[in-house]
Amino acid sequence: MLYELKDAEGNVIDIASLGSYEYAQTYVGNNIDGTLITSVERLPAELRREDRTEVFSRTIDNMNTLWYNSLTAEQQSSLSTWRDQWLSYPNNEDATRPILPEGIF
Repeated sequence: MLYELKDAEGNVIDIASLGSYEYAQTYVGNNIDGTLITSVERLPAELRREDRTEVFSRTIDNMNTLWYNSLTAEQQSSLSTWRDQWLSYPNNEDATRPILPEGIF
């Protein structure tokens, strides 16, 4: 997992792949190039990808062809738009969390 290592003002000092959150927290109090690390946080994109994975596991990953083909053309279009929004969501910090289309799941 990727983490932002931040100083006391919240400035990102470095981005590092550190594994578990518990391990990442061991970096707090250490220095990088003379700058004290005061907090370690997961990258926003990482959190959004995790959110997307969870939502897809409860929805789109459970679909089968028969079920999908039973949707109306409008529902299929809405589902496609929703999926596309989720695929771009992790990398667009300005995007809001996509809203599940009604009546599909």
